[in-house]
Amino acid sequence: MAGDARAGKPKRKMSGLSEINKREPDGKFLNPELEHVRLYIRGFEQAYGETPSIYQALSSGMSDFERVNIIYPVGDPIFIHIFRASQAVEGAAGLKYVVIEPILDDATDKKYRRVLELILREAPKEPSHETQEEFIETLRVLYDRVTKRRGAARERTVLAGFAGERVEVDEAEDRTVWYYLVRDLVEQGVLEGVLRDPYIEDIHSVGLAQIHIVHKIFGMMETNVAFRDSFHLDEYLRNMSERIGKPVSEARPIIDGSMPDGSRINIIYSEDVSKRVSASFTASMPA
Repeated sequence: MAGDARAGKPKRKMSGLSEINKREPDGKFLNPELEHVRLYIRGFEQAYGETPSIYQALSSGMSDFERVNIIYPVGDPIFIHIFRASQAVEGAAGLKYVVIEPILDDATDKKYRRVLELILREAPKEPSHETQEEFIETLRVLYDRVTKRRGAARERTVLAGFAGERVEVDEAEDRTVWYYLVRDLVEQGVLEGVLRDPYIEDIHSVGLAQIHIVHKIFGMMETNVAFRDSFHLDEYLRNMSERIGKPVSEARPIIDGSMPDGSRINIIYSEDVSKRVSASFTASMPA
């Protein structure tokens, strides 16, 4: 991973309700990049009979809402949904924190993984990069090299002399695969949505359990974010520790340091797969 979770990032577009539901004269939605948000809201309405309210920003008074069911943007295409669990899970208490991202179904995930494999194979042929912008430009070149759009001719950045495998993607898959490539290679991976949220105070992760956060307005909440397996967690902790210049290892399993944005992080690590369930980290966001 590269880049900084909070510092030095370009200002992101924060779409609101009007952008999500805006239609063209023929009835088509104007912004296809927000289709996953529309599908999420529709699914929530059908399942629980309630419509979330969409806000551009939050206020401290929202903690007094009798029924919490709000969605807010943290930078397109990611949105956050906070709702009281009793509204959706009978008998449960407390609030749930859901990161809404583009939908990566099994078929698209398979294509994403193959595209990633091909890009990593081609990457050594490209010149090194010094900035995040250069990294994204190189990634775009590689992505165009190893993919092709179904049913349409698309201008390619670099194709000359390349006769290798190219993964076919349709328009929706194209957007989704590209989003996850940037999220996982350039940005902060599985934690990107949480780290974009300016209302987060602390992040707590223990093993493969759901990650918990402390919200400035709503307090401690369980999220829908988790590492998919022990190897994913292992890789993430290694990358994170290397970014702060304190690589974790069996000889140095506990580290504490500062991220480039000023946040503090504590990591407890083990290379023993049987112990990896207890591998954990805590991050405290800057004020």
